[in-house]
Amino acid sequence: FFSEDDWLTDYELSRQAAGDFVTWQHSMFDDVNGLNAPLTERYMAAIYWSFTTMTTVGYGDISANSVAERSFAILGMIFGGFMLSAIISKLVNIMDESNLQQLAQRQKMI
Repeated sequence: FFSEDDWLTDYELSRQAAGDFVTWQHSMFDDVNGLNAPLTERYMAAIYWSFTTMTTVGYGDISANSVAERSFAILGMIFGGFMLSAIISKLVNIMDESNLQQLAQRQKMI
């Protein structure tokens, strides 16, 4: 289990002993395992993590903490993914049309 103290570094253990070490589970759910949080909140945290990881947005120093913030961030990541794919698709179409024009010119010359 990854939350055990065996997985913590010496620095993290010293901060934990001093009382100022906060894990992501404590910061998101106010308990070690997050089991006291409502099911929807746990699912939104999991979906937020997966979309943040898949879209390579990153976690940064500012992250969504509430269900509403996570929902908005997930929609923004989905929208950003669609926009990126639309832009790449348009660029590929432009390049493809350019090649078609060159091919048509070559066909006329033959």
